[in-house]
Order: sequence, then C-alpha cells, then structure tokens
Amino acid sequence: MPERFFKLASDLLDCFRVYLLEQANPPGIIALRSGEVSAQISTTMDECRCGLAWVRIVRFYPTDTFPEEAEGWQPCGPAGWAVVLEMGALRCAPVGDAQNLPTEEGWRAAIEQQMKDAAAMRRAVDCCFGTLIESETLLVGAWEERPPEGMCMGGTVQVTVLVDNCDEC
Repeated sequence: MPERFFKLASDLLDCFRVYLLEQANPPGIIALRSGEVSAQISTTMDECRCGLAWVRIVRFYPTDTFPEEAEGWQPCGPAGWAVVLEMGALRCAPVGDAQNLPTEEGWRAAIEQQMKDAAAMRRAVDCCFGTLIESETLLVGAWEERPPEGMCMGGTVQVTVLVDNCDEC
C-alpha cells in the first residue's frame, strides 16, 4: 500500500513538473521531499536562488467516510486510506541593500511568480486527478502563502486523495 502512496506523489510531481517547466523562469529544483520543507543552502548551491518546487506525502490515515479519519482499530481494515499530498514552491524574496528597501517592482515580480507557481499547482491537480474532481474521492485545499523565511517566499497546496484498502492493487 505505501508503494501506491509513493506512486501518487510521484505522479503528482510529474504533472507539476510539466506546468512549472512551461514558465519562463522554472524552478531549478523540482523534486520529492519529506518533512517540513525549507530551502537548503551550501557552499555550492542555494535552493532559494535556484527556485525549489516539491511534492511530499504529508500523512495518510484510515477512513470509512472520506475525508474523515476512522476511529479505532478495525480487524478487517478501513474502507480506504486518505493520502494527504503537498505541492509547494519557494523562490527568492525581493531584497534591497543597506540603503534601500526592496522596490515595488521587485515585490510585484515576486508576487507574480508566486501566482504562476500557484497556477501550476492547480493545473497539476487537474492533470493528475482530473477524473476524480467531480467524485467524492478528492479534496483540494486552499493555496497558502509561506511566510518569507531565509529570503525565500512561496506557497503550498494540499490535496487529499482516497485510495482503496487493497495491498495488491
């Protein structure tokens, strides 16, 4: 079953990648991630400057009435599993210098890039889960801005998908 959850995350990343690469300024890093995501920096790379986009498995839980979590142990198992995936993107926030704050144009360009990344997230959900949109097996959360951190800014969307309780599927 966890292999199916990994496949869901990989498929969503593939769709996300397609729409990110259509942008004039695609992120340099598009990858699966785990845990709370933040841009990494080393002596040779700065993921914020490169641009970072990801999909991660946030959690999965048993459910009998999607999207509610099942309560208690069930000998025959739950009806299904809800898998929560997160798509996100981080880019450089505008910066000034010792004498000047970031310009309005710098902020405008950064926010426009955020909205392009958010549009890529929406399109990736439609690409990957389009057949589920009208069903009751998909829950798409709100786009949420990530507060500036380490000179990066961006946003995330969580998608919850119902998966059958079938280890052989």
